[in-house]
Amino acid sequence: MSTGTSTGFCEEKALEENSPGGSELAELKDFSPRKYSEVAELISAGQFRLAEKICKEKLLRDPADYVAMTQLGRVYWEKGKRRAAIKLFRKAVRIEPDYPITHFYLGKAYILEKKPKKGFAEFDVFQEKMNALVEMDEDLKDYYIYCLHYICYVYATQKHYKEAMKICKKIIRLDPDNQRAHYNLAVCYYIYKHNRSRAYTELTKVIEIDKATRMADRAKFYIDYMRRNPDSRTMSDFTFLEEY
Repeated sequence: MSTGTSTGFCEEKALEENSPGGSELAELKDFSPRKYSEVAELISAGQFRLAEKICKEKLLRDPADYVAMTQLGRVYWEKGKRRAAIKLFRKAVRIEPDYPITHFYLGKAYILEKKPKKGFAEFDVFQEKMNALVEMDEDLKDYYIYCLHYICYVYATQKHYKEAMKICKKIIRLDPDNQRAHYNLAVCYYIYKHNRSRAYTELTKVIEIDKATRMADRAKFYIDYMRRNPDSRTMSDFTFLEEY
């Protein structure tokens, strides 16, 4: 996703109590990123004062409201109160360690605070908690993919291409037509593995999925570049799509 793109949550689906895992999902439905979506929308719109007010009101009613606590941590982070934000994320994790979304934001905070080891550890927990939910709820699946793209991007910036490849492949398993994942996987094959053939295959898939997109245009450009420049070490600008 490019800068300013929303997470693109799909329309919420009703839970089927008799479906496989239905009762478990019923217990975990409050983990949906849709909960307190009005606060998330206010944060996205930069209306931090109102978002903070709503979160604090919710916490006054229920001091153990880990979702409101997480959202308030996001507000503080955006306002530059990083220490207070991390403190809230940690507290929310202690209250409800199975809530995946706090782990994601805590991991992101650690990364931005230049503590990658802690950040990646939180991302690992986030993925563990989400894996049980992804197949059961489309909203969470979309949100998971959005977060995985960020995690993958961070791995790439740290030059951990092996881990980035694993994330790309996970996204593709969840969404086979995800152009960004195919494109980024091509980057990994070319830069990390120096495998022009596999990179070419992934770039071709990007074009086949939808040839009318910006990603398809970039894939076409780099396919042509690879044909003219066989040495992968010379293509320094063939990188992951920008952070969103």
